Amino acid sequence: MKASKVGIIMLLAGLLSGAVYSQTDSDVYNGNRGENFNHNWVFQLGDESGAEQVKYDDSLWRELDLPHDWSIELAYDKDSPAGDGGGYLDGGIGWYRKTFKLPMEDKGKKIYIQFDGVYMDSYVWINGHLLGNRPNGYNSFEYDLTPYLSFGEQARNVIAVKVNNKQPSSRWYSGSGIYRNVWLTKLSPVHIAYCGMFATTAEITDETAVVNVSVDVLNETEAAESVIVYTEITDSNGVLKSSSSSKEINVQAISTANVDLSLEVAAPRLWSPAEPYLYQVKAIVSSVNSDRVDSFSTKYGIRQLEFDANKGFSLNGKRMKIKGTCMHPCLGCLGRAINYRAMERQVEILKEMGCNAIRTAHNAPAPEMLDICNRLGMFVMDETFDCWETRKVKYDYARFFTEWAQRDIRSQVRRDRNNPCVILWSIGNEIYSPKVETAKNLKKWVKLEDTTRPVTWASNVMNDKTCQEIASILDVAGYNYWRNTYYPDDHKKYPERVIFGSETCATRSSRETYVFPPSKDYGNLEPDIGSEYNNSFGAGGINAETDWNEHARHDYVAGLFVWTGFDYLGENGWPTINNNDGIVDRCGFPKDIYYFYKSQWDSKPVAHILPHWNWNEGDEYLRVEGKRNIVSAKVTGSFTVPVYVYTNCEKAELFLNSKSLGVKSYEDTKKLHLEWDVPFEAGTLKVVGISDGLAVVEDVVKTADEPTQIRLSADRSCTKADGEDLAFVKVDIVDSKGEINPRACNKIIFSISGPATIIGVDNGNSMDHSSYKAKSRDAFNGKCLAVIRGSDNGSGRVTITASSDGLASDTIEILSIER
Repeated sequence: MKASKVGIIMLLAGLLSGAVYSQTDSDVYNGNRGENFNHNWVFQLGDESGAEQVKYDDSLWRELDLPHDWSIELAYDKDSPAGDGGGYLDGGIGWYRKTFKLPMEDKGKKIYIQFDGVYMDSYVWINGHLLGNRPNGYNSFEYDLTPYLSFGEQARNVIAVKVNNKQPSSRWYSGSGIYRNVWLTKLSPVHIAYCGMFATTAEITDETAVVNVSVDVLNETEAAESVIVYTEITDSNGVLKSSSSSKEINVQAISTANVDLSLEVAAPRLWSPAEPYLYQVKAIVSSVNSDRVDSFSTKYGIRQLEFDANKGFSLNGKRMKIKGTCMHPCLGCLGRAINYRAMERQVEILKEMGCNAIRTAHNAPAPEMLDICNRLGMFVMDETFDCWETRKVKYDYARFFTEWAQRDIRSQVRRDRNNPCVILWSIGNEIYSPKVETAKNLKKWVKLEDTTRPVTWASNVMNDKTCQEIASILDVAGYNYWRNTYYPDDHKKYPERVIFGSETCATRSSRETYVFPPSKDYGNLEPDIGSEYNNSFGAGGINAETDWNEHARHDYVAGLFVWTGFDYLGENGWPTINNNDGIVDRCGFPKDIYYFYKSQWDSKPVAHILPHWNWNEGDEYLRVEGKRNIVSAKVTGSFTVPVYVYTNCEKAELFLNSKSLGVKSYEDTKKLHLEWDVPFEAGTLKVVGISDGLAVVEDVVKTADEPTQIRLSADRSCTKADGEDLAFVKVDIVDSKGEINPRACNKIIFSISGPATIIGVDNGNSMDHSSYKAKSRDAFNGKCLAVIRGSDNGSGRVTITASSDGLASDTIEILSIER
């Protein structure tokens, strides 16, 4: 596939590798073959001599279940070797061990362990035997345990894992430990190889889709074996839609043989963000006497992609813009320890905004994230490296790149290539001292595993000769933080190049924080808290409105990925401990900028007012002194408030205490928001969005009195009693009339009863250094959060209570039910 061809068309049928509803749902995850191996580990922080040996005494180690991130449990330390990039949370060395037994009936099987991700530089032993080392902290990998295992009730097997997060290792918060799922797989010696099935769609019409399935069969016996392979496809209800003819193949001893099979699906339902329809594909391997040897089944989506140098991006023949956000895999107070529901909630929040794509900045995502995006209908730009040969921080992956790059990128593509959500492979982000030869190799290695998607990268120096040369050899060119002339100039200079914004417009802001006057050209403000007015002037001095307008108005620009969807830990300077470029804060509470994108990306009527309406005499507010410094001031006398409205309606009318302040429309401004200067008067500010002469949507902000009570709400009323599922309980600090007080910062104390625990608390404040594992949290601008995890030890009613001195407490109940 050449980027020089106008109209790059890719057809793909995707396989879904993640759990449908829960991390423990091995029915779907890992192709029906892996059993969850997360429970009953022990952990010790610090290096331990001899801890790989079976007889090592780990009786004093901490007991825990995986996934686990030890860094998020530690205290913030200004002098941490992690530095500002790593969020001032230590890494270091940690050890994990697990003792387990295997029944005699497992003897003769091949037994593997799969790690979805260990950060970083891990070494794994089984019964004292070193299985290997994997430096990359994001890739999945597998080891064969079989030669070293013991079987029977009296036999004891010990897995030991050493993790070495030598810091600084990352430009953002990485977490530390076995932070993704672990699986134990028991197979016949003849079986489908790890990541050994690949389905692609060769043809799609209204009447039929032709699906090709490639299967790698691995024979780990000492003799050649003849097996029969066939495949079938079922719909979302399990009804058989197609089956292939059977093929008999001979697999040599200690070898892999490949077989290609073809199926036709009548009247195919296509996968799209609007309707993410999923089939299931299954490959079956049998011996010649019809005994089943192995099978592999997984979810499957049929869709057609097109990237065109003049028309941008199309899906299933329909042009659309990629409306994406970049996402570091950070789950706020949970750190990097993956949780299916926590990731699903993040995707749901972004999708509600109108977002249709996520860039996995800047490494391989968790398999579950791809599963979620497949189910919910979210495109993915699947990225591999943040550095090549040249390091960005002292102990990053550049230490290992030359030796490991080919293996890591091929294994990532091989693992992820069947997911319908994946539309782009990215070989790197803002690479220091990039080499053309390296780019060629990385592209070549991707194509060895998948030719159905384009290869790209994300460059922030597209005026550099080498970067332009690399862009010209890739299928699609990613531009980070474009400048005013980049797109039109390069489109004219390289008319056959496909262009998109791979990272754009860092919208720095803190929830419910406003700096007066609204910034024009301040650049970064000090302290680095950001203003919700900014909308925002970030990298390159480009605000969100200019940025989106530039991508929307050029048909040839395929779309963009905004930096970032959510705030994430790290990449900021003390005392700030998280990067606040997110559209949503750490807790999952949308900032005002969320509604700007919703007004531009969502088809439903939107109207949103900012700022809040609490500016009474004597209240503190923030203003800019000089060009950059933020200082605290007090409201005195007449106070005029700039009011912004984000709306997708034709016009809007603003009211203060039922008095009209006038109607405004986008015909009156070149901006993508509407503005009124309003002398403050306590009460009610309301905007009404008008389209076709009718009022279709409204938004209201009110002046709150002093806070008197706590109000709790949860994102769901029921959770599964599986030890994994979560509920997110939001705290609002409200007055006697139920209005949120956006200045409230009361200390909230949580208590819980029933079969569940509080596993994290947060408030989104980028300068709060409190522990996420405490049972209390100060509110930040009227809100905070508690994360509740159900027990796997029984179901029942869970009661959460929040209390605070001087406030009426509140209680909420959640039902934990058996799966």
